[in-house]
Amino acid sequence: MFNKLGLSTFYGPCLLVDIAELDSEMLPYTKAAFEQFFRNDSGYEIVSSPVWYSDRKSYGVEEVGVPREVHSELHGYETLNGSGIVTGKLYGGCLESIYDAFTGTRFEDEPSVYEKYNIFPTNEEWKEKILFLETSELSATPEELEKMLMEFKNRNIFNLVRGVIVGKPIDEKYYEEYKDVYRKVFADINTPVLYNVNFGHSVPRCIIPYDAEATIDYDNKKIAIRLGKFNLVT
Repeated sequence: MFNKLGLSTFYGPCLLVDIAELDSEMLPYTKAAFEQFFRNDSGYEIVSSPVWYSDRKSYGVEEVGVPREVHSELHGYETLNGSGIVTGKLYGGCLESIYDAFTGTRFEDEPSVYEKYNIFPTNEEWKEKILFLETSELSATPEELEKMLMEFKNRNIFNLVRGVIVGKPIDEKYYEEYKDVYRKVFADINTPVLYNVNFGHSVPRCIIPYDAEATIDYDNKKIAIRLGKFNLVT
C-alpha cells in the first residue's frame, strides 16, 4: 500500500529481530546492509553471505548475549531457470502474505480490499518488475509452496515479470525440495529465477528497496542495485 502511494520503502531488517540483535551486536552482513543506506550511495551489489544462522528457538530474556548458531554457506546463489541479464524495478515480499491477499485464505475480505484500492500492479506494471519472493518462518511444505506459486502462475505474473529472485529458506528447511518445486512450476516459462538470496525470514538479511532499479545477471549470479539520491527526513 505504501508502494502504491509512491513512498520509497525497504524490505529488510526489522527492529526487534535484527537491529536489536540479542547477541552483543548486529550480525555483520545485516549491519553492513543497514549502514549502506546512511552513505547515500548511488548503487551497490547484493552479494551472497559467506554464512547463515539458525533461527532462535526463543527471543526471551534468557537469549540476551547468546550467539546464534552459525553455518557456512555451501551453495551461494543458484540459477534455477532461464539465463541472461535483465533490468527491472524490484517488487515482492513474503510469498504466504501475498498468496493470502490473492485468495483470502487468512482474511476473507482481503482480496476485495486489494482489488478496491488497486494495490497490486497492473499487467503493464508487472512487465517492469523483477519479482522477489521468500517463505516465512512457517516453512511451507513443498506441496504448499507449489500451490502458492501456481496462484502466481495462473495469474500470468511469472510470464509478465522480467525476472525472479528467491530468498533462502529459513534454517535451509526444504532447501532442495523448494528448488525442485520452482523448476517444476517454471518448466514451461522462460522467466529466469535466482535462488538462495539473503533476504526475508532467513538470517542474515540484505535490504531490498521497492521500485529500485535492479540488474540481475543470471549467468554470473550477480545482483546490482541502482538507487536514486534520497534525503533522510527528520
